Amino acid sequence: MILTILVAALLFTLFVLQRYIACKEHSRTHRLLPLMLGIICITDFYQIVEYLTGEYVVFSFLEELLMLQTHYFLMQYIMDVLKIRFRKEIRIFLFIGLVAADISMILAYRENANAYNMIFWLALGSYVITMIYYTVKAYFVRSYSIKERFVNIALFLAIIIPSMGLVAQDIINRPWGEAIVPVTLCCSCGIVLYLMETHQLADTTTLLIENLYDTSEIAVVLIDQDYYYLDANEAAHRLFAKEFAMLSGKKKRISCKEQLKNLLKNPKEGVEFVSRGGAYYQCILQPVTFHNRKKGYILSAVDITKQKQETALMAQLKEMAEEQAVSKSRFMACMSHDLRSPLHAIIGISDIMLGKREVEGRSRSLIRYVKNAGNTLLELVNSILLFSKIEAGKLELNSAPYDLEKILEDMTNMCIVNLQNRPVKVSMVIKTKHPSQFLGDEIRVREMLQNLLANAVKYTEQGEIRCELTCRESSKGYEINCMVADTGRGLSSYQLAHVFDEYSSYGEEKDKESTGLGLFIVKQLAEMMGGSAIAESDGVHGSIFRFTIYQEAAPAASMRPAATFNEEILLKRHNYGTERVRPNWIYPDARVLIVDDMKVNQEILKERLHPWKVMTDTAGSGHKAIEAVQKQSYQLILMDHMMPDMSGIEATEQIQKITRVPAILITADDSDELDDHYQEYGFQALLHKPIDMTLFQNALEILMPDTFRKSPEGRDAVQSLEESGYEGNQRGYRRTLEAFVSEAEPLIGEIMGYAMDNHELFRTKVHGIKGASLQVGQSALGESAEIMEMAAKTDNYAYIDRHIESFVEELENALGEVRTELSKMKIQTGMVTPSQEKYSSQKVFHNLREGFDKYDMGLIEDNLRILQSMELSQTERKLADKVQEAYSELEYETGAALLAHFV
Repeated sequence: MILTILVAALLFTLFVLQRYIACKEHSRTHRLLPLMLGIICITDFYQIVEYLTGEYVVFSFLEELLMLQTHYFLMQYIMDVLKIRFRKEIRIFLFIGLVAADISMILAYRENANAYNMIFWLALGSYVITMIYYTVKAYFVRSYSIKERFVNIALFLAIIIPSMGLVAQDIINRPWGEAIVPVTLCCSCGIVLYLMETHQLADTTTLLIENLYDTSEIAVVLIDQDYYYLDANEAAHRLFAKEFAMLSGKKKRISCKEQLKNLLKNPKEGVEFVSRGGAYYQCILQPVTFHNRKKGYILSAVDITKQKQETALMAQLKEMAEEQAVSKSRFMACMSHDLRSPLHAIIGISDIMLGKREVEGRSRSLIRYVKNAGNTLLELVNSILLFSKIEAGKLELNSAPYDLEKILEDMTNMCIVNLQNRPVKVSMVIKTKHPSQFLGDEIRVREMLQNLLANAVKYTEQGEIRCELTCRESSKGYEINCMVADTGRGLSSYQLAHVFDEYSSYGEEKDKESTGLGLFIVKQLAEMMGGSAIAESDGVHGSIFRFTIYQEAAPAASMRPAATFNEEILLKRHNYGTERVRPNWIYPDARVLIVDDMKVNQEILKERLHPWKVMTDTAGSGHKAIEAVQKQSYQLILMDHMMPDMSGIEATEQIQKITRVPAILITADDSDELDDHYQEYGFQALLHKPIDMTLFQNALEILMPDTFRKSPEGRDAVQSLEESGYEGNQRGYRRTLEAFVSEAEPLIGEIMGYAMDNHELFRTKVHGIKGASLQVGQSALGESAEIMEMAAKTDNYAYIDRHIESFVEELENALGEVRTELSKMKIQTGMVTPSQEKYSSQKVFHNLREGFDKYDMGLIEDNLRILQSMELSQTERKLADKVQEAYSELEYETGAALLAHFV
């Protein structure tokens, strides 16, 4: 009976093993399962032999050794099933423990039965405990599907039942005790058979991978490391049907090396071919390595017919777009010429007509409107042409040095003028240190700022327009961040989403004309300069536009501090007569020597020094300055840089040998060399023209000896402030203008002679013109004089010969403008002529009516200025204001009607 049970157990185990082999449910997870079934078969075989031979002792020893190995592999198997991977050190330790237990059991088998049993049960128990611990831990800690949990529990029972049977075998006496282990092993085999028959041993991941391989639309062929064919999926059999049909009858291994020779040359790029059905395929050969050894290749063929068709279509569309772009560029080039030429003619002729003194009254007003309209149209044409270039991808950015501060100053002026006395405060700020010059496209940077600020001006009726820039170094050069904020009506969420689109207007008002290209151009230019542009608004409290660009610093650029530009600062820069100074000290006993070859600059410096109550002497050359120092003791010298015969630097070197008097170098030269080395020439301070009064005051009060200073108390303080205020400075500014006229008038006839015969004197004179021009607000003349000075410095007399006549003409025009400004100041400050003093208000209003009737702008303007200086009644003042408003709006009929009721 026992033998029957043992034989039945062996046969059942062999059946289960054969069934596992036949079912083809192999997976990496259950890779040790056939090994376990084989060990169970050996165990059953040993028990049959033991029963038949009666050699219980020997076969029991073999069974126990085999059982120990079985549990070791069971432990490894259960770890595979639970997806638990021992660390390398633990695996080595467990294996060494198994070997040590085997050796110890063999050595203790005959010598010490107790030690033998202890080693066996200790090793067996440790394996069982390890399996139980990790199984329970995995069950509660890891996340398994319902199927995985069921399979894991079933396999756990299949392992535990034989262990329990082994314990029971030692308790139950023979012969029935010998049947316990085979029966429990049959139970384990039964569990495995059930899992196989219900297909629960099949690994889901393996099935999905195999299914993906078989059902993929990508043809896949598997090739070994020697380029022999291994397998192919269904898609490959369909694609290479003829090739596989030719190979189906061959029994030898099929080499694919010849077919793969093109792919082997460059496997990453692949090879394209056309199938028999006309479809395009791309073959790619992917090597497969395992532990850094090449094990084979995967050949894949991807259908790229659709991509080929789309590529061909895109190429066709691209060619059509390029043809259209060429036609559009040709059209825009023609339009550029056809539009710009007449526009420049209109603007140029308008300038010429406005420069003629005989053009007066309504004619001058109409010409000015024509010029403004021409400039506006030219700006629109430029925007459209720029948009066309951007759209065609043909816009190239230039790289040349430019001054960011100069751009901001110009933008501030533009905003102030375009706001037309609206109650809007304008400020431009560079908040951080920045290079004096950047390398980039000045025109495009200027255009970005102009577009943003023009929009802000257009839609802001009151409040503030603020432009803030920051500059910091980065890996891409200097990062310039710009913010333009206004207090206009703001933008809706829809407008924010589309504000940078082409032909999208900033606002929705129909009376605000716009091409809708300005902000689109800003964004495109910012991106071309490596940055971006964004807009922010809550729809109520105005809008904020920001852009970021990257620019390099110019090679010779120095670092400048933060800078601010607003209406007040610009008035201080360009209108000497509006700057107020409050001195901390006065120096009534101190004497200052002013050295300059131009009287206009001497007058300017005298007025600059007036609030400090100093005594002043003047010298027109370096030689006269040396003579003055030898005769008189001075507490400070203000020394001009460029003078005939002897420069300010040479004169100061001679003066320092006579006396150690502090000296301030005053120059129109903005080169870095002077900024860096003026102290080496004997100067204690350096001031650039036009002079900043804050810097002037700091230098003066630091360098003046303390023994000469007094506190401006009582009347002195009030008088100093009054004389530095509007009325006092107006008188000083007037004297400055008069000095400019007297200095410039003889130069008109002399400067051409200097250019031909005395180049050094010519250089000195144009240097003086540059400084004096900047002092009286003639910046255009100052720039031309600077160019002439640079030409003289570099001995470029050919340039001077070509442009000297236009320079003299520019000097004459500037002189005319200064004379005009002087005449206006005489009226505005009450300096009317005796004949004008006799005018009554009734007479002035009568002249105004005549001016409006005849459209005579000159007559209107002269009499309006006279009215401003006269004491009028409340009714007369209201009428004067209304007439002024009518004239500003060019409403001549309205002005005439207002005056007709009064006169």
